[in-house]
Amino acid sequence: MLDVVLTKEVENAAAVAQKMGWQGVITKGFKAVNYDDKSRTLIERGQADCVYGFETVAWKDDVHHRNSGMNEVIAALMKKKHVAYGICFSMVLAAKGEKRAQILGRIMQNIDLARKANLDICLASFAQNPQGIRSPSDLGSFGISLGLKPEEAKKALYFAEERVNVNQKKKEKAYISPDLYLE
Repeated sequence: MLDVVLTKEVENAAAVAQKMGWQGVITKGFKAVNYDDKSRTLIERGQADCVYGFETVAWKDDVHHRNSGMNEVIAALMKKKHVAYGICFSMVLAAKGEKRAQILGRIMQNIDLARKANLDICLASFAQNPQGIRSPSDLGSFGISLGLKPEEAKKALYFAEERVNVNQKKKEKAYISPDLYLE
């Protein structure tokens, strides 16, 4: 299993990740995008592997429903373009008090939307520094507590590594589509 980190201290992060139980960290070959207004075009073009951070968009929740940042239209577009929904643990770790509770509730709602749209889910630390890296068992337990089934949590932990392998295959000359290769 590989963890996705967003730090420039790659060697230090890799050492910390190995102590935590990861095989290594992903810094290249995987395009993880923090959601904002500009990232919608990356989703439409299929240029992202994973989009995270829907929950931090500064929309105010209504009385009868929560504005989680993702909706059925975006979820269907992500499914069509093979873009995964990312759950960012470092964002939850950085939030305090009521803001953390709000983010957790929004993640739970987005997991339900991702399930309805049959989206892939990527569960990773997305750590900005080596101190934000957590073990795979911690992230798996976090995913289960958010409402993922154990097999979904395990698949979400392996998603980034599998997508990196697919991206490497896409660079080969024999690649045409996921099911079609030249011989």
